[in-house]
Amino acid sequence: MATELPNRRPLVGPAPVDGCRICYAAVQGRAAAWTRGDERGVQSFNEMVDQHPHQRATDRRGTT
Repeated sequence: MATELPNRRPLVGPAPVDGCRICYAAVQGRAAAWTRGDERGVQSFNEMVDQHPHQRATDRRGTT
């Protein structure tokens, strides 16, 4: 369920990956940007959550 304030679009965006510190920080920044009405900031943090790399099990050396 999205949080809504009067005359604002709901706060929605890509879901963070569990345990990812970058995602966690970006979601915190996104919430702060949304609270102050900074739509460009919200968009930037959404892009950060969506586009930064996450290590996959197959990325580890020595994994077969």
